[in-house]
Amino acid sequence: MSLKQTANGAELEFDGEQYFDTNAAELLKRLTGFTLPVDNADNWLKGTIDDQSLAVDELGRAKQVLWFDNTGKKWQIDYGTYVQNAGYWLPTKLTLKHQQIKIKIQLYDWQFK
Repeated sequence: MSLKQTANGAELEFDGEQYFDTNAAELLKRLTGFTLPVDNADNWLKGTIDDQSLAVDELGRAKQVLWFDNTGKKWQIDYGTYVQNAGYWLPTKLTLKHQQIKIKIQLYDWQFK
């Protein structure tokens, strides 16, 4: 699966099929029925949130943080494992929790453009 957000909209590739919408949040909501916190994900996805709730490991990498999405919902984000890429530590396993919702994310490849 590949999810890309650009200024023109969002594209999801899955099992050889392509899906499009105006943004990643709308696309995932349409496909899954769930509102997932993907807008403005760049900081929490990379583990670079600067917040007083941030807990870090011995290397200064994000371990856990509380984050508020665009709708004001509070999410607890737990960072599992990291990989070093282009001199940066990037998360490969994350868990997001909000009330009864638990989302596990595993990232296999980081690409920068």
